[in-house]
Amino acid sequence: MKPEENGFTREDLKAKLFQGFADPIRIAILELLREREMCVSEMAEAVGCSQPRISNHLACLRWCQFVQTRKEGNQVIYSLHDDRIRKILELADDLLAANAEQVYRCIRI
Repeated sequence: MKPEENGFTREDLKAKLFQGFADPIRIAILELLREREMCVSEMAEAVGCSQPRISNHLACLRWCQFVQTRKEGNQVIYSLHDDRIRKILELADDLLAANAEQVYRCIRI
């Protein structure tokens, strides 16, 4: 594992990338945005969390460039930043379809 210029190895960076997905609320947000653009209040209602909590998770997702924003009047509208995020979610669905029971039983993660 050879460090990159920033001091992190490729493995470190990949682990950080996957940590962006490593929260059920962030996954729920990404799943919603996989379907359509939304504002914070819509996501909060759909996920069942407070708007500040959703905003906190969106800040993380935005920092990682998983989501992007645009203004529409006085609202901020969120969408997926990169179509590859959609593909990662689809691959996760495919993997779970094949081995959800093993993932459920896993005691190591």
